[in-house]
Amino acid sequence: MSNLLKKGLVVFTSVAFALVMVGPVSAACSLTTLSDCTNEELVGLISDLLGQAEVEAPAPTGEVPAACQGITFAANLKLGSTGANVKCLQTLLNTDSATKLAETGAGSPGNETSYFGSITKAAVEKFQTKYASEVLTPLGLTAPTGFFGPKSIAKANALLAAMAEAPAEEEEVKPASEITSATECIAAGYYWG
Repeated sequence: MSNLLKKGLVVFTSVAFALVMVGPVSAACSLTTLSDCTNEELVGLISDLLGQAEVEAPAPTGEVPAACQGITFAANLKLGSTGANVKCLQTLLNTDSATKLAETGAGSPGNETSYFGSITKAAVEKFQTKYASEVLTPLGLTAPTGFFGPKSIAKANALLAAMAEAPAEEEEVKPASEITSATECIAAGYYWG
């Protein structure tokens, strides 16, 4: 089976599964009345479902992680380093989906360790890539090193300071009577259907 055919089958199956799991998006075009839907309604239904599938990482809460309370990075960290600063670094990296250490197991959110191993190094490399203009470029580097040195330390300390200053934002949830789309409904934690 060709790769294109496999990809097409995966996309079709994913959309069909999403249609079944989410339920009808509009009264005019629903899973139970697909044969009555116009092409435009079907395209809209698929677009809505694909939009719902995109999950964004939550923004920082405005609170310094507990593992980082009272910590200001001062010393370089590298493979083999240990201590509270490493645990804080891992926790800080885990607040951003772009620099997260792991989804599960050691190093994942809530399972940070005090050991700077290969997983931490890889996450530091992601951090350095994300903030390359502040961390790598001033040093004449174009590729991340995984070494948590002065420029990385300065950026991490700036992020911690910003967290300490930013008030925690309360998410406003609309009442059910004001919700007009499936996307808003699901985002607010309600069941659409």
